[in-house]
Amino acid sequence: MGLRICRFLDILALATKYGRYGYRRITALLNNEKGWRVNYKIAERIWRRE
Repeated sequence: MGLRICRFLDILALATKYGRYGYRRITALLNNEKGWRVNYKIAERIWRRE
């Protein structure tokens, strides 16, 4: 799987699990727990789409 698809799926999984979290908190979770280096703008774009 491509890097973008993996990142997209991780953001969607966290959004489903933590529905009330904002994109900044999801970005922090990805950076800390998953080890991704994700820009908050990318997370925001995916967050708004869903």
